[in-house]
Amino acid sequence: MLSDTILELNLRVLDVQEPWRAFVIPVSAFPVPNDECDRLKKFLTGFSVAACSAWKLSSEVFMELEQMKGLPCRHLFADRARDWMPEVGLGVWPDREPPAIWTREEFEDLPPGGKLRELMCEVFRISTSQEQRARARAQMLEFGCLVEILTIDSTERFLSSLKEPYLKFIKARSHRCFPYYIPLLEGATLEKFGADELSRWCPGVSVYVRQSFQDRGILIASPLAIEDIIREMGGTFSAESQTYKVLI
Repeated sequence: MLSDTILELNLRVLDVQEPWRAFVIPVSAFPVPNDECDRLKKFLTGFSVAACSAWKLSSEVFMELEQMKGLPCRHLFADRARDWMPEVGLGVWPDREPPAIWTREEFEDLPPGGKLRELMCEVFRISTSQEQRARARAQMLEFGCLVEILTIDSTERFLSSLKEPYLKFIKARSHRCFPYYIPLLEGATLEKFGADELSRWCPGVSVYVRQSFQDRGILIASPLAIEDIIREMGGTFSAESQTYKVLI
């Protein structure tokens, strides 16, 4: 249950190249504690609804397998599978080496107790209705595995547009057979890339939301003026701290 106490949600502004803008909402931990998660749900639901209404967008919701930690998360996802009909795809880090199978040299050079690099980052797309996608966002938010992309395109056009840059990037035949690919972004990626690079890796992406273990928070990025939505939700900007503060 939401607390009656009004608390402040801070959105830290990242230094990204226009027209892109990006923010991180810090969280204390993943999984997100209940009272903190309730406030995030309220904000993200309102933000998604407002952005979709303002720019005629639809929501594509994905779950990042690598961040689906613990049995409660896995059990909830399995229990909702009939409603959500998840479709497997591949998440790709555009600023890292392209995904590929392990090489013989990697095994030979692995020190005792060492860990091999991550083989791939599978994601699950919620393939049913917009209502079910909103439920999935709310119910899985606690666990830290959510990626939501708002787009003006149809699902088919959006997923098709993403294939071109990622199939050019991925060389391993074993990783070129997925039905769709999506970008995995963190704050450092957004601050490092120029606007043209971001647009090249994110075709069709109007708003990008990801629970980022790397940033210890919720990453929000867009080439649209999403700060207007934040202000409509009561957000006020502090130049001193470079944050938007929203009362929840």
